[in-house]
Amino acid sequence: MFQLVDENGKAAGTAARGECHGNPELLHSVVHLHLFNASGELFLQRRSLSKKRYPDLMDTSVGGHIKAYESVEEALIREVKEEIGIDATGAKYLYGYIYRDDFEAEYVHTFMLVYSPARGAIKFDSSELSGGAFYTPQDIEKFKTQKRLTPTFQLEYKKLTERNLL
Repeated sequence: MFQLVDENGKAAGTAARGECHGNPELLHSVVHLHLFNASGELFLQRRSLSKKRYPDLMDTSVGGHIKAYESVEEALIREVKEEIGIDATGAKYLYGYIYRDDFEAEYVHTFMLVYSPARGAIKFDSSELSGGAFYTPQDIEKFKTQKRLTPTFQLEYKKLTERNLL
């Protein structure tokens, strides 16, 4: 079950995954994390080939759905641990926005974090990711030109550059 929200990101009920995906009228809540290293490079995940949407494209460091009645912070900690195996406690909230396409509508809660080995070793959940690494803005621009970025990350990338985070 996913957490439904209103246009301001406030809880507004619940719905099953199957109801939300395929119905852009049901706005549900997700978390995104941008993981940077000490050099300012951004970790991008390569989506698993088994993903229905955007397989094998480069995407936000971590992204995932908020479960019904789960807090944004709980979802962030859980998703980061599940996808890349590190502790995201203390991640900084950046912004929220609505992403809508023909398939779904998401209220995206976006965070950032600087990685250090004290947070644990990065290890990939192969059902979610086929890999990932830290990349420079020049690398990301190259991926953009090659059309190797998901639509949601392209939007996030624009927001990050507008805020001078990359």
